[in-house]
Amino acid sequence: MKKTNAFGITEKFWDFIEKYLPDYHERDDVLRQSQLQLYIDGKESAVAGEGLAEDEAGDELHHILYNLYAEAIDAYTKGLGEECGNCRTQQGNFCSACGKKLH
Repeated sequence: MKKTNAFGITEKFWDFIEKYLPDYHERDDVLRQSQLQLYIDGKESAVAGEGLAEDEAGDELHHILYNLYAEAIDAYTKGLGEECGNCRTQQGNFCSACGKKLH
């Protein structure tokens, strides 16, 4: 049985992760997650040469995703992450345009 991305990660969700996960573009766990997802989806991936069974790759993928989600949500609740174009002009606790917690 071929595993798929059971979390149904949408483009908007990945935008959230990219915005709030510290050092998103430089992280080994983000790269590993991507390689595991490609492998599980049956596409070319560096993971293929590691001899991982598909269920092992799925378990590792879900573990990494859980940690990415938790860290991004934690950063969001602390008001970290990139500001949108409206953040600097907003009053109150949260930006009405992007939802970012304001300082």
